[in-house]
Amino acid sequence: MNNLAEWSDIDPFNLNTISLGGSGYDIAVAKAKSAVLFQNKPQIHFEKIDFSPEFKNELIFIHLNQKQDSRAAIDLYRSKIKSQNLVDEFSNLTKNILLCDELDNFSELMMIHEQRISDFIGIPTVKSIFFEDCAKFVKSLGAWGGDFVMSAKFDGYKDYFWGRGFTTIFEWNDLID
Repeated sequence: MNNLAEWSDIDPFNLNTISLGGSGYDIAVAKAKSAVLFQNKPQIHFEKIDFSPEFKNELIFIHLNQKQDSRAAIDLYRSKIKSQNLVDEFSNLTKNILLCDELDNFSELMMIHEQRISDFIGIPTVKSIFFEDCAKFVKSLGAWGGDFVMSAKFDGYKDYFWGRGFTTIFEWNDLID
């Protein structure tokens, strides 16, 4: 959408608003060509960040062989009342994630984030649906239940995910410079 907007010489955030109605996060990432800290209220603001943790080579990304309906996920999220306490909680989680320098701590923060989102939107975690016995965290990426999840390597991780029908697994360097 960002590229289409640039090609058309129109504002990508406006195009996003009238077509999908999402937060604009994906547009900000495309514009920055980087990870970003993002805020869309009271107005859109994003800051390019360098997220390259020491343990990045221990992270894996697994494709779930399905495409999430982004509109449905956006509608569900928008239907929920978001308190300032909830916003502050997720902002603090994000700050702690960015400061994290150990995989165990990062894993714990990912599990907390996943569970809090699950509680908020009322949908089970992807781990409880597909990977209940997984030795590591499993974190949804993008729209809840979307295309990819993130986890950490463990002995036999490829066999574990392949055995459940999830054969597309990327490492950090496969996707991120």
